[in-house]
Amino acid sequence: FARIIGANPIFFAGLDLGYPQKQTHYRGSFFEELLLSVSKKNRPFETALFSYIHDADSEYVENNSESRTLSDKRLLIYKWWFETQMPLYPETQTYNLAPLGVKIKGISYKNLSELFGYPECRNVIDKKIEEVRRMTLVRKPDYEKLHKAVLSLNNELIELKKMAQEGLEEIRKLKSNLKNEVFIRQSLIKLDSIDRKILKISSRDVAGFLLQELFNKILYYEGTSDSYYNVLETTEQIYRHLRSSCLYQSELLMNALNRLKLLSKYPDSL
Repeated sequence: FARIIGANPIFFAGLDLGYPQKQTHYRGSFFEELLLSVSKKNRPFETALFSYIHDADSEYVENNSESRTLSDKRLLIYKWWFETQMPLYPETQTYNLAPLGVKIKGISYKNLSELFGYPECRNVIDKKIEEVRRMTLVRKPDYEKLHKAVLSLNNELIELKKMAQEGLEEIRKLKSNLKNEVFIRQSLIKLDSIDRKILKISSRDVAGFLLQELFNKILYYEGTSDSYYNVLETTEQIYRHLRSSCLYQSELLMNALNRLKLLSKYPDSL
């Protein structure tokens, strides 16, 4: 978003993509309050927090201080996305202010003190904000257009989830027929067709950066064994993750749709 509106250079603050010194950004947030509200005597808040950090294939990766920071597969998807986007816009200078943040290729580290060397621009920002406010007074948001766009995204996520479910069902059948060569060939053709449909959708914006790494895994499987079973296990994991991601993103979009309905009916509630 910052790049689209013309910001250059761009400075990221708090872009850790990990758990520096095994700490999170939970304190005072909704997620902390949620964990506190559901904690029990035999599963206190601290246990839930520990599980959150360590239950997603956590690993230590290189950080901006040439040491290592704990991260996990969930956060490394974001790292992968940033690293694929940076070469596309070389004219935009992008920096990270987090010394213990995960090192991202294409995003250099800058000490916070260097940022203070830039000229003050608060007056310029306030002027731009005032211009935007005047524009909104003249032109009301097109909630109907926004609603259609969000609905379209949600429909494509539903289609992605459906394909992932089809893949899971086909793998379940295939696992039960690993000695039937004819069935294996037919099943692999079906799975290939499902993958092609998924990859076709991934070329559009609906796939998002949360799913792109999964699509690459479908294309470039790098397993330790070429046995049918090991390949199927990996593919099944990909489909399951894809289905889970689609469900989560679809839930967020449905919340957005409900919010848009309220705003279109009661615009002053914004």
